Amino acid sequence: MNFEVIGFGALNVDKLYSVDKIAGVGEERVVKNCVETAGGSAANTVVGLARLGHKVGYIGKVGDNREGKFLLRSFIDEKVDTKGVILSKGEMSGVVIGFVDSEGERSLYVNPGANNTLDFAEIDRDYANDAVFLHLSSFFGEKQFEIQVWETVDFLRRVLCLLSVHKTKISGIKWIAPENHNFHKLNHFSLV
Repeated sequence: MNFEVIGFGALNVDKLYSVDKIAGVGEERVVKNCVETAGGSAANTVVGLARLGHKVGYIGKVGDNREGKFLLRSFIDEKVDTKGVILSKGEMSGVVIGFVDSEGERSLYVNPGANNTLDFAEIDRDYANDAVFLHLSSFFGEKQFEIQVWETVDFLRRVLCLLSVHKTKISGIKWIAPENHNFHKLNHFSLV
């Protein structure tokens, strides 16, 4: 195994606006600040792991636009391998517009872009099978969610690995703790 963790999920440019209060219907609020960051739950996780010195990669899809290039550059700068990220010509990358108030409450609007066009045939299976952990986070599209589930089933069949899931809509997962495991405080689970 070449990678300790491969992340698999949506890649988005997060455009985050700081506001004093989230606007209600018909209200107007002033934006105090705006930042643009690379995002996506699994992406954030693998970047954190890379910063801790772990060898990580990613599976996802971005458009061939300014945002897609920004996402790829952000991964490269953070030492996340990008060979599993598909660059799709003529598509927009995923973008999240978020409003965050002074209490930390947020409201997010997602334009999934290229994330919603990821196809099973585009995934490099050898790359996907080259990790100890596969870390998932959800996609907005049902098709991409199904691809994620079936890629995971295939991944688990082919290699001895651990699967990590970020708070997601995956159902049909049964959490189990094997009796003979050497991992402290880690849950294993199987798809049922």
